[in-house]
Amino acid sequence: LFKQMNKHTLLLLIVSILSVIFSNSAKATHAAGGEISYEWVSDSTYRVYFKFYRDCSGAGAPGNNSVLLCITNSCNFYSNTVYMTRITKLPDSTLNGSPVNTGCAGVGTRCSSSTSVMPGYQEWWYSATVTLPSRCNAWKFNVQLAARNPSVNLVNAGSTSLYVEATLNNVAAQGNSSPYFSVKPVPSVCINQNYTYNNGGVDPNSDSLVFEMSRPQNTAGGCPMTTSNINFAAASPAFNTTTNPLQTNNSFILDTTTGQMTFKPTQLGAATLTTVIKEYRNGVLIGTVMRDIQVYVINCSVPGPVVNTVSSTISGATLINGKIQACAGVAMSFCFDMKSTDTAAKLKATDNHNASAPNSSVTYTGQGTDSIRGCFSWTPGTLDTGLRVFTVTVKDSTCKSPGALISQTFVLPIYIWPITDIVKDTTLCYGDTVKLIAVGGSVFTWSALAGGSGITSLSCTTCKEPFAWPTTNTQYRVTNSATQYCSKNSDTVTVNVLDIRYDTLLASSNSAVCEGDSLKLFATAAPIGYGYRWTGPGGFSSTSQNPIVPNVSLSGGGNYILKSSKLHCTSRPDTTAVTIKPRPAKPTASNNGALCAGSTLTLNATNVTNATYTWSGPASFSSTFQNPSISNIDTAKAGKYIVRAISTINSCLSLPDTTTVVINHIPVISSISGSQPTTCNGTQGTITLTGLKPSTQYIVNYNKNSTPQSPVNVITNSSGNLIMTGLSAGTYSQVRVTLNGCTSATASDVILTDPLSPVVNAASNSPLCAGDTILLSATADSSGVTYSWTGPQSFTSSSQNPAINNAAVNNTGAYIVTATKNNCTSLADTVLVDVFSIPSAPIAASNSPLCSGDSVLLSASLISGATYNWDGPNNYTSTQQNPVRVPADSTMAGLYSVSVTVNGCTSETDTTSIV
Repeated sequence: LFKQMNKHTLLLLIVSILSVIFSNSAKATHAAGGEISYEWVSDSTYRVYFKFYRDCSGAGAPGNNSVLLCITNSCNFYSNTVYMTRITKLPDSTLNGSPVNTGCAGVGTRCSSSTSVMPGYQEWWYSATVTLPSRCNAWKFNVQLAARNPSVNLVNAGSTSLYVEATLNNVAAQGNSSPYFSVKPVPSVCINQNYTYNNGGVDPNSDSLVFEMSRPQNTAGGCPMTTSNINFAAASPAFNTTTNPLQTNNSFILDTTTGQMTFKPTQLGAATLTTVIKEYRNGVLIGTVMRDIQVYVINCSVPGPVVNTVSSTISGATLINGKIQACAGVAMSFCFDMKSTDTAAKLKATDNHNASAPNSSVTYTGQGTDSIRGCFSWTPGTLDTGLRVFTVTVKDSTCKSPGALISQTFVLPIYIWPITDIVKDTTLCYGDTVKLIAVGGSVFTWSALAGGSGITSLSCTTCKEPFAWPTTNTQYRVTNSATQYCSKNSDTVTVNVLDIRYDTLLASSNSAVCEGDSLKLFATAAPIGYGYRWTGPGGFSSTSQNPIVPNVSLSGGGNYILKSSKLHCTSRPDTTAVTIKPRPAKPTASNNGALCAGSTLTLNATNVTNATYTWSGPASFSSTFQNPSISNIDTAKAGKYIVRAISTINSCLSLPDTTTVVINHIPVISSISGSQPTTCNGTQGTITLTGLKPSTQYIVNYNKNSTPQSPVNVITNSSGNLIMTGLSAGTYSQVRVTLNGCTSATASDVILTDPLSPVVNAASNSPLCAGDTILLSATADSSGVTYSWTGPQSFTSSSQNPAINNAAVNNTGAYIVTATKNNCTSLADTVLVDVFSIPSAPIAASNSPLCSGDSVLLSASLISGATYNWDGPNNYTSTQQNPVRVPADSTMAGLYSVSVTVNGCTSETDTTSIV
């Protein structure tokens, strides 16, 4: 039929078939399979693994800490839950969550493309470590996960949960690790074609395994979990767990010894298979594991290969009834061929030899062709006995339509027969006991060879595992009388006895030491080949001859015990008693910083009872004062100061405390210089300070023209020069800088002038009297200037030396002159001019006429602030207001005149006659 279809028609048919398969898969369904296994860690602690196989067409896998492991038993009805976490990588080094099968190129699976027609699984591992609180023969680990994928062989499988479990009998097998499935589940098989598959069940403890098919189970969750079987769907022939767990027309066969499945599927769709491995030890059931997987039966035609053991290649073993049989301890090897009936096939083989036969090796030739040869080699150990389920998975990667990678798994069973052996030569200490373990038989007889401790040093002579307590080196022989496949039925073991009972070392120490110091232990030299074994308080142990315990605590006091050691044996002990003296409380250190250089530093330590103090610090500072001081401190003494208290009782030091001292240097201005403004009345002037720290911001204070200015922040350049810019002409004084609160000395004054502006001086002939001429004059420091005068009564003049004729009193005031040159005007200069008024003439009077001999009385009217000037006959003068002239005679007769002078101005005269 396929030959009659074109590719387009064939693809439509494939999509139609697979759409039926996936039509019942809502996005919530994703659980295509799972299994639980566990491995022993120590005592009653186990690490439990849950492997989850997610259908990539459904919902995502559970996140971290979201899978709940239920732990129960029926001995005392214990119940508990533990959250399982995702691991990072699987044992084969693939990332957790990787696809089980990547599919064919261009087609892929639902894991690589949501539009792919091929089903796909992801493999997710979760783990948890649990410690069982008691021994019980019915421990159960189980996980429930919603929601199971739809299955054609189950009723309502898509609405039920995925359930898997594992059991443990830690009464009969404390420390047992469970079997596990070493072959990944197969995602798809071809309809109406013979198929072989094996889950690859192996056991790390070499226990006996029995394989069974089981009906898938469902649970509503919770812990403990109540389970129920999921019903098989109606079919003809009917589904069952022995010959028809999926529709094979009752062709399904399971080898309960190897777990090998063979069948021919006859119904399209996804079917669920549940396999259980039962683990037995000495005929007692000690555990079970369950794998629940889903197999997709698709419409394809990929012929399965044939696998045969090549008998001519067998070495060190025999092929009996299809099973390779060999002896423990004997190297064996064989080859096997895998051949396809399709000459265009591209076969690829993988196997589980690492799990089923540890330390074995397999090599392949012809990979990628229609015929592959594999060769297996192994030297099994004495504990590797029993059936080893060696599986080979052969995948045909020709990717025939519809693009499925079809793989089949074959079992090549290997049975390792035991040999009589004793595990193993050992050395024990004098007085100790060792268990001797015989393997490779069931009926044993023990004897002690001559030269040793004799047969009385054995607990029994016919048991499998007797105890031995020899006092000297002894050889024991065991013989197995049962018929064996292998020829070796006896073995000898040597038990060496190490006697160092009298090799005593002497112990000593540097006790007593202070708490926090180093405790040193000393041992005398041990003989060559011997070691040292120290034990002491707080779990102390050491194998050094002279160990050191740093920073010893008070709990480190007590007896330290020394023994000589060889292998695991020790001599008689010697003891040294150690005393640890308590240290005083730790003081708290502080200081009065930050400081400027030259200040006084004061260090402070809190009070500690019954203690003195020791300080150390920079520049070799040391002190025994509680609160020492350092005057005139400099920056070299900045840094960390450490204080410790010293107990006055036992001289032990406290823990140190530290205080950090900050010493700021006082800035030093090396030089100061100015740069004048370049324009008239400009602000291009600068002042440069040198000798400061480069690239540092200083606070600058200064006065301008005797007026304090607001502080400014200026950053020095990379050379340490601080440049103040934008300055106008004037006198800059009291220049100083401050850094970190420390202020420099004052720098010299700097005068900035406008070099292009002339300097002018004004003068006048003041003071004047009213009516005089005011003469003003100006001089400049350079030629070629023009002048501008202003004054009272709106006086202006552009003359250098202007005059004001007939001056009046109101011409009194300030006359201001400026000089201009090259458009630069000087600072103004001022001259004060005083013009005083002419005083009024005084009124003269006398007492004339007079008689000879009388006194002449002259008088003038009073004028405030005036001085008087009298003139008269015979050169008479007087400066009195009212002069008297006595006695009167004829020479005094005549005309007398008087005037007054005020502010340098003289009035007109007035006269009076004397007769």
